Amino acid sequence: MARFFKYVILILIFSGITFFIVNAKDNNIDVDYEDIIPNFGYIETKLLESSRYTQPNEISQERLDYYHDNMIFRPSEEYLSKYKFVSYPELEDDYIKVYFEKDSFSVIVYDKVSDYYYSSRPTHQGYEGVLEGNRPARSLLNSGLWIDHVRTDRPAAGSIITDSLYTLANVSFVAGEQEPDNPFTLTLNSYNRNNVDVNVERVGTGINVLVDASKLEFKFNVLMSVKNGVLTLQVLEDSIEENSETVTVLGITLLPYLGATRHNLFPSHFVIPDGLGALVQHTEARNTHFEGRFFGDDIGYPKRYNNHLGVPLFGLIHETNKAGFYAHITKGAEQSILAAKFYGTGNNYNRIYSTFYIREIHRRIIDRNQSGSDYVTNHRVDTDYEINYNFLQENANYVGIANHYRDYLLNNRMLNKVEMPEDISLYTTYIMGDLEPSLFSKTRVNMTTANQALKMYLDLQSNGVVNQKVGLLGYSNEGVSSGLTKMNFHGGVSSYYDLFEQVKKDNTKVYLNQNYVDPIGDSSRINEIRDVAKSASKLLMKYRVSRDGTNYNYQRYLQPEHTFLKARNDQKILEKYDLGIVMPSLGNNLFTTYRSEILDREESMAYYIKAAELNDDLILNQPNSYLWQYIKAYNFMPIANSQYVYYTDLVPLIPIILQGIMPKYSQYLNFNALGKDRLLQLVDFNVYPHFILTHEKTFKMRNTNSSIYYSTYYEDYKDEMIKTYKWLNMALRHVIDTKLVKRDVLEVGVVKNTYENGVVIIINYTTSPKTVDSKTIRALEYEVILP
Repeated sequence: MARFFKYVILILIFSGITFFIVNAKDNNIDVDYEDIIPNFGYIETKLLESSRYTQPNEISQERLDYYHDNMIFRPSEEYLSKYKFVSYPELEDDYIKVYFEKDSFSVIVYDKVSDYYYSSRPTHQGYEGVLEGNRPARSLLNSGLWIDHVRTDRPAAGSIITDSLYTLANVSFVAGEQEPDNPFTLTLNSYNRNNVDVNVERVGTGINVLVDASKLEFKFNVLMSVKNGVLTLQVLEDSIEENSETVTVLGITLLPYLGATRHNLFPSHFVIPDGLGALVQHTEARNTHFEGRFFGDDIGYPKRYNNHLGVPLFGLIHETNKAGFYAHITKGAEQSILAAKFYGTGNNYNRIYSTFYIREIHRRIIDRNQSGSDYVTNHRVDTDYEINYNFLQENANYVGIANHYRDYLLNNRMLNKVEMPEDISLYTTYIMGDLEPSLFSKTRVNMTTANQALKMYLDLQSNGVVNQKVGLLGYSNEGVSSGLTKMNFHGGVSSYYDLFEQVKKDNTKVYLNQNYVDPIGDSSRINEIRDVAKSASKLLMKYRVSRDGTNYNYQRYLQPEHTFLKARNDQKILEKYDLGIVMPSLGNNLFTTYRSEILDREESMAYYIKAAELNDDLILNQPNSYLWQYIKAYNFMPIANSQYVYYTDLVPLIPIILQGIMPKYSQYLNFNALGKDRLLQLVDFNVYPHFILTHEKTFKMRNTNSSIYYSTYYEDYKDEMIKTYKWLNMALRHVIDTKLVKRDVLEVGVVKNTYENGVVIIINYTTSPKTVDSKTIRALEYEVILP
C-alpha cells in the first residue's frame, strides 16, 4: 500500500510540472532571470567576460603612457655599431630594413611605415634591476638560432638539449652589463669558433647564412630575403650536413625571441590559430606555456598536444592598430610546432615562435604490451622550411592578420572564390539507414528513404528555405556502421534519381559522405594487411574506440596512398550521377607512417591533395588550410578553441579568412546546448546552419552505431530549422560575398561587425537591450544597418 501511495504522489508531482511547463510555453511568459536567480546579472557578466567571447580592447591610459615613454625600442647608430649589426642592401625595401648580426644570428627589423623596431634579442634586459638569469639562460636569450638535439645512444624525450649559437660558442658576458641598453657585451675572445662558426654570402635576392655547428658536426644554410615588406627565412633541406655518430639533431628554431615583450609593460597579445582562433593578452604572469602542432596531432608519433592549428600562422601584436607582426609558414609547416611562452617565474618575456623538426623521437616497441624505449633514426624529413614575417601598422589586430593572409592565399591561388547565391544555405544531412546486431548477423534499420528525403527537402523549400545543401549518410547497403562503405545505394540507385534531379534543378548537388582516412567499423573494403597504416613505431594504427561510452568498435587509419586509391575508385560513380562528396576526416588528419621506412606527413599531405583534386564538388570537415583551394564549403566550423585557462579571447580568425570566399557550416545544431547564444555566434562569425535528420523517430536506431546522433527526427526540428534559417538569413544575406574589415567589441557582450560593402551587423549577447549609434538592439538579438 505504501508503494502505491508513492507512485500516486510521483504521478501528481510530474503532472504538476508538466502542467506548469505547458502553460508557461502556451502563455509565452517573459521570464525575468533576476526573479529566478537573484545574482543572474553577475553570472552573465562573468560568462561574457570569459575567454568564450571576445573582450573589449581596453588598455588604461596609464599603461599606454608607460609603454610609450619607457618600452619602445629605438636603437642608435652607436648601438648598432657596438653590437655589430650590419645593414645589407639586399635586406631592405620601401617598407622594412633588416639589420643582421651573424655570430648570434640576431636581427633588428625597422618598419619604415610605422617607424617601429623589432629585435630578436629581447629589449630592456635587466630592466628595473630584474636580471635575466645565468650565463646559459642569457646565451639562449641573446641568440636567434637554436638547435635541439639528443645523444644518439640515449635519445629520451625528456633529455632533449637545446643549444643556441652562443651556447655552442661557450660565450661569456661582461660583468655588470645587464642594463637595458647594454646587456649583450661579450668577454673579449670568448666566442669559440672551433665549436661554431657563422658566415654570410651575399646573393642576388638576399643573404645566405652558412651555419657550421662543428661541436655537433652539423651544418646548414639559412637564406634571408626581403620583398614587399616581408622578411623571409628559409632552411634548405639539401644544405643540411650531419656527420656525428654521438649526437642526433632534432629541430631548428629561428628567431625565438623576435618582438618579445617584457612582463605586462607592453599592451601586447598573441594571436594563436587554435580552433576558431584565440588571443592571449599579456596582462598577468602565467607559469605555463602553449605548444601545438600545425595541422593537428601526428598520431604516427606518441606526443600529443590535443589542440588543432588548422592554419600555419601566429601573431604578436605590440599595440593594437599600431604595431605588430604575424608569421606564416609556406614550407615545412607540417613538420613544425608552435610554442608560446608567457612571462612568469624565471621568465621575464612573452614570446611566440615555431620550431622546425627534421626528425622526431618515437618509441621502439619490443613486446605485445607495447613496452619499449625512446628511439631516433637517421631518417630526416625531405622538405625545406620557409617562414615569412609580415609587419603590421593600422592593421595590427586579428582582423588585419586574417585579411592579410586571406589576400596572400587569393593572390597565390591557394584559395578560390565559390559562386554563392543571394541567400544563405541550410545544410541538411540525412541518415538513410544503419545496421544493428541480430541473432546471426546484422539487420538494416531504415531511417530515411530517398523519396522521404526529397519530401523533406521540398517541404523546407516551400516554407522559405530557398537554398539547401543535401548530404547523405548510410545510403549504402552497409549503412553508416562500416565507416568506409561500398559505393552502392540501398534499394537501388533508381530510387534516388528524383532526389538527385530535383537538387540539381536548384543549382546544387547531393553530397555523399565517405570516410577514406580513419573509418570506424568493419568495412569489407578494408584489408588490414594491405590498407591499414603503421605508425613510426611500426605498430598497426588500429584502435578500439567508443563514441558513446558503451558500444566499442575499431578505428583504422588507412595508408594515405590507399586513401587516394579508394577515393579514385569511387569517383566513377560520383561522376556518373553528378554527385559531390564529403570526406569528413581528410582535411583534419595528417600523420607519419612506416612502410619499410618512415614516411613523413609531407607524403600524407601529397596523397590527400591528390584525393581532394578528384572531385570538383568537395566538402571537408574542419579542413587544414592546404586543402582550402579544393573545397566548395568548409563544414563543421569550430565555434570554440581549446579554452586553455590562459586564453583571454575567442576570435573568429578562420571565418574572417574565409569570409566571402565560400560557405561555412556549423556542427550539427540538433545538439546545440547553448541555445540563442550559439545562434548569435553564427551571425557574429558568419557561419551557416547544419542539421542531421531522419524521417523515422530516432529511437529506432538506438542499437546501431548511429545512436550517437540521439535526436534527429525531422518533425521535431522542422519548425526550428525554418525559424533558424530565416533568422540567420535576414542578417547574413547582406554580406555573403564581401569581407569583414572591422570587428569592434563595444562593451562586454556587444559586438559590431563592419563589412567591406558598408553593411554593419551589431550583435547583443546580453539579456538587456543595448543602444548603439541611436539604434536599440534587443536582448539576445542582432541589428543590421545597411549603407
